[in-house]
Amino acid sequence: MNLDYMEIISSYINLIRKEIEGLKLNHSQYFDAGILVAFRGEPSDYGQKKLMPSLFRNLEYLKKEHHLFELLCDFNFVSNNSSNIEKAIEAQHYTAISRMLDISFNSLVALYFACENKANENNNGYIFIFAFPEHYSPHSKYIEDFYTYMLDGRHIPYSKNFKVFSHSYSNDRIKAQKGGFIFFQARIIIQ
Repeated sequence: MNLDYMEIISSYINLIRKEIEGLKLNHSQYFDAGILVAFRGEPSDYGQKKLMPSLFRNLEYLKKEHHLFELLCDFNFVSNNSSNIEKAIEAQHYTAISRMLDISFNSLVALYFACENKANENNNGYIFIFAFPEHYSPHSKYIEDFYTYMLDGRHIPYSKNFKVFSHSYSNDRIKAQKGGFIFFQARIIIQ
């Protein structure tokens, strides 16, 4: 790797470190507990669709969420006994349609996704840094019940509400990306 790239990466890491320090300082003014820092890299400026899960980019997808889960079972990507959360995680990775937004707990993974396929482009990629005061295991009964109630129409969440899943190691890609998810439980997302 040439020296210019090493300097750029080093500069990036220093910027990330400073931003995290600022987020922690700001967070400590309002909360006693620590924060979960996460990152997301996007290769372009997606305008109003930035940080939007794929399920909300086409409202027809929302109507077919149950059907998508059935298809994942039919094609043996997940078992019929899998939880709705497990089905949603697999939908995210196999069909790229879900109400989840991939995040990583490693800033270099976000940098990779921000720069992916950029060799001949002049566009900038974008790194988003999050500081979450609360997070859940993707295997939490609370989260599974919440999702099931939402799918069944027994719970109508606020449009800007979300939950964060901490490290999820249900498949090899998630392990490699040190990933988790932001789970949007709304019926529509208003930007």
